[in-house]
Amino acid sequence: MVETGLLELGYEYLVIDDCWSLKERDKTGRLVADPQKFPHGMKAVADYVHSKGLKFGMYSCAGNLTCGGYPGSFEHEFIDAKTFAEWGVDFLKELNTIDIGAYKKFINRGSTEFMCKSCLVDDLNVPEELIDKKIEYFKKQGCTLFL
Repeated sequence: MVETGLLELGYEYLVIDDCWSLKERDKTGRLVADPQKFPHGMKAVADYVHSKGLKFGMYSCAGNLTCGGYPGSFEHEFIDAKTFAEWGVDFLKELNTIDIGAYKKFINRGSTEFMCKSCLVDDLNVPEELIDKKIEYFKKQGCTLFL
């Protein structure tokens, strides 16, 4: 990015997207960088990116799993924030696959198919109360699918 002039053009962040971690957390509940992809770990990657005058960003997810099926930050928010800070992450791109999954289910099924709440709970692997909150959210946005 620096050699090609992108930094001079205002591109200051290098952000690693999904699928950077192992599929399981370590014994202490921390995310672990995939050693095949990042043999020196994320701190080394952040240090290298910073040495080039760039800021370092990473992807995470507020749900149980990322879009790629890797561990999300749901119920691990504090330890993940601490981990990202220790690695030197400047920017966190965080999506919510619960919302993404729900939107996909709601859009794909439309109003012509039966919407089974327990199916959503199973498909998204989330508590029913969370689905109820999302349904209320959609109703407040004007969605009539649940009336």
